[in-house]
Amino acid sequence: MTWCGGHCVAYLQRIQYGGALDEGEDCPCSLFLMNVDEPDNNDCISDLPFDACLLPEKDGAWVVSREKLFFLQVAPLAVQRVFSVASRAAGAMLVATYDEFMTGDASAVRMLRNLERASGALVEAVAECVAAAGFEFDAAQQKRLLRIAAFGRTFCSLCDSSAFVAMSKRLRVRNHLRLEPLGMIVTDQQLTDLGEARLLQRLTMCNEHQVAFCVAEAIGSDVKLVMLDWAMCRLARVSVHNKDEEREVAKQIVKKLKACSFTSFAELAQQAKVAGRGTAAVVLLDAEVNPSQQVTMLLSIGEPDMALKRAIHAADADLVFTVMVHMIRNRGSTALASLTAHKTTCDLLLQYVGVCEGSQQLMAECFNKHPRVQAYFHLCSYFREEARLGHALSQSMESGSWEMLQECKGVDIQAAIVSTKRAVEHSPRSQPTTTAFSPIVGSGIPYPLSMIEERFLQLQNNLLEEQTQLMNEYKDYRFLQGSAADTIRYAFEHGRTSVAQRLKTAFCVPEKMFQRCMLSAYLCTGQWELIDDMSGISSSKKTLLDGEAFVTALLSYKRPQQAKQYISRIPKIETRMEYYVLCSDWFGAAADCKRHNDPDLLTQLKDRAKGNPDVLRQIEEGWCTLTQTTGISFPKFF
Repeated sequence: MTWCGGHCVAYLQRIQYGGALDEGEDCPCSLFLMNVDEPDNNDCISDLPFDACLLPEKDGAWVVSREKLFFLQVAPLAVQRVFSVASRAAGAMLVATYDEFMTGDASAVRMLRNLERASGALVEAVAECVAAAGFEFDAAQQKRLLRIAAFGRTFCSLCDSSAFVAMSKRLRVRNHLRLEPLGMIVTDQQLTDLGEARLLQRLTMCNEHQVAFCVAEAIGSDVKLVMLDWAMCRLARVSVHNKDEEREVAKQIVKKLKACSFTSFAELAQQAKVAGRGTAAVVLLDAEVNPSQQVTMLLSIGEPDMALKRAIHAADADLVFTVMVHMIRNRGSTALASLTAHKTTCDLLLQYVGVCEGSQQLMAECFNKHPRVQAYFHLCSYFREEARLGHALSQSMESGSWEMLQECKGVDIQAAIVSTKRAVEHSPRSQPTTTAFSPIVGSGIPYPLSMIEERFLQLQNNLLEEQTQLMNEYKDYRFLQGSAADTIRYAFEHGRTSVAQRLKTAFCVPEKMFQRCMLSAYLCTGQWELIDDMSGISSSKKTLLDGEAFVTALLSYKRPQQAKQYISRIPKIETRMEYYVLCSDWFGAAADCKRHNDPDLLTQLKDRAKGNPDVLRQIEEGWCTLTQTTGISFPKFF
């Protein structure tokens, strides 16, 4: 005895006819059905197989024997309304209308109009046909009822298609489950109660991944879990000790999953790593397209070097920093070799070590193995002290404070020199030499690159000492933050030509730069006669500065009368015309046009006069001036 649904009890009884039952004789069975709501309403099914037994379900009961299978179910209301004899329900009328329509009987039009005139009858009929299709096991009958429902929907714009689509998907799944070799027969109610997730889980546990994949696609569910389980089952068949086979199987899995538009390779790699398939996990992660997931998972499976390469290739600073911190925390100083092998990570490591106070031990080990990095940090400290000194100079600074700050700068430079020497000692292999033409390192003398760095630092240290001495002597704070050229210029401003000459020699300053410093100092102090003297205007001295340098410098100090003396040294006549105009030397400009016999420039010059009669007169006078044939043509000479 068992329940058959919620309102019916089924009782299976084996009936014996005649005398005692002989051994081996089969007895027929009868099944008695009793309605618990109406005890007087009973039914009986006779002549069932002798070996029949009952298996209860939520919505019915299975009668199972060795050769036959029955499903007992109380006829649902939708089935009764559609298939009962002489039923006048909307569903039954729609079935009759469809049958008449398919035979070409004109009465189908009248029957359809009757359904349309009744309020909501057509919608109800479609719903009943769809519901009745869900209780059928025969695929042909399912299709027939769905066609009838689709026929009714064409004449009713108010019908909701969601129920029709959902039922079509469920029927497709049920029919697929019935196919061999699975042979899983379920009702619509059982499929709904089971749920999509548990159904797929049962199929994958039975290793029916192909069926599970088709079912998931049919119902529109996510196939990721099915594909993940399939991949793990494939890997489980491979021996743990055969890494080559594991790698090959992983490649085949990647190829198959990509063909199915699978993208969650990072999640699959994590499961593979948990299952002890590290080799396969690396292959699977290589197929991951999301760099953040790929790098994070590589770190979790213990592949930081590969994660570092992927992060650098992705050009993502956040990922690079994440990998760098992970390697430092897990490897300590042994990670320095990998981190300093790439420029991106090396630069980021310098920033990290510089600002992270908790990495003093790492900093010491880094400096010990990479003295050049230590020199870099000493230079960073030097520039910070330089900024502090600049801020202090802008404020009211007490006497002697600058000496302490200047001393700090000197200490940092000297420490950088020591670190640079250690870097040379740690790199014993021969280094390529370069012939440096820089005025700082000397001209034409070949130096190794490491020696050039050391020489630059040594010269900067010497410059600090010179600036400190000059500051003590002249009390001029500008010396403390000036370059070599600035220091020479300040020495000229204080009238110490001998000091400027000494600095020029000590720091290999070129003659042209030296003369430019001299010019700037004379301009700043208003020594106009010395400018003419150094330029050769009032003396026989020679200068390396061109005429344009003198003109622009003097014009910046509002000295046009003195500046126009140097215009003739400018080689291009067009440039000379511009400076003639800036100096208001219209006469000289016109005379220059006359010497070069260039009436076009003269016309442009007159246009720039803007009708000023005095300016036009000067231009005419300059143009009419006779060219001196015995004199030296300065533009051509220079």
